[in-house]
This record gives sequence, C-alpha cells and structure tokens, in this order.
Amino acid sequence: MYGRNGGTEVLLVGESDDPVLLEMLTVLQAGYRPWTTVVLMDPANALDGPAWIPDISDISVIPAAYVCRGGACSLPVGTARELEELLAQDP
Repeated sequence: MYGRNGGTEVLLVGESDDPVLLEMLTVLQAGYRPWTTVVLMDPANALDGPAWIPDISDISVIPAAYVCRGGACSLPVGTARELEELLAQDP
C-alpha cells in the first residue's frame, strides 16, 4: 500500500487499554490523515499480519509505535510525543 499512493502505515503494539497507547491513538486521530492506515497489535496475541509489519518479537519498549513509509519502517518509539514527531516528518 505505501509504495503506490504515498500513504503511511502506523503499527501500534501494546495492550488496548494501556494509557500510553491511548495517547498515541489520540495523536493519530488529531488532524486530517487521509492516507494513513493504523494497525493495533497486542503482543500477547500477535499473529502473522500484513507483509509490511516488522518483526515485533524483540521489541524492548511496549507500547511501541512504528511509522512506515515508502517500504521502510521507523525504529519503534514509546511515547505519543515521539510518534507525533515522526508523523510530522516529510514522507
């Protein structure tokens, strides 16, 4: 998906009721992001997902967010502020 339309994929890894993960979701809901896909993944129930999802088996920070653009994903970030900074970068 990211290669053809210049879209952004965001992978959030963590428990759905984690306050930090909820802050990250708030960042993603702010503003207009028409070409952004968000995937939530609970590490306890991680199954094979789309090909663009990085291997989460060795993540040391949970919750974590990856921002993927142009076929490459960022290193995981662990705060809403860091996620906001990644999203603000030019694709």
